[in-house]
Amino acid sequence: MLVYDSGADVSSELLLGLIEYYRVTHDSRVREYIKKLADGLMMMQDGDAATFPYGLHRSWETMWHMWGNGQTQALAIAGLLLNDSAMIQSGEREAQGFYSRLLIQGYMKELDIAHPDSNFQSGANSLWHSPDRCGASSHIRRNEE
Repeated sequence: MLVYDSGADVSSELLLGLIEYYRVTHDSRVREYIKKLADGLMMMQDGDAATFPYGLHRSWETMWHMWGNGQTQALAIAGLLLNDSAMIQSGEREAQGFYSRLLIQGYMKELDIAHPDSNFQSGANSLWHSPDRCGASSHIRRNEE
């Protein structure tokens, strides 16, 4: 279950709010919503540390974008709250696989995982990388602005 069927970005923000609400009310219906939203977020994850797109959680459909993405945080907190190791591991996969690559290779604005070579827009800190240094280098383009 996700907002707008595949809106993982907005669903992660909703999930963070519901977690705080649940901590105050202990409402069992809210706990069920937390579980359903977290399950939906995990379904939007692709790849792993060694396989493109390296554990990212898509923001919407096939797109990932930098703004409004709270999936890693929401899954980690929900996993702790519900004692669900799969949620925690999903967040860790994104942090260790995808976000670690962002730190090394440079930040980006967005990525369409269905067409990574054609519309990858990089942010101000992006760099050119040789294929032998990084397996994802073919997916990185420097912003020519």
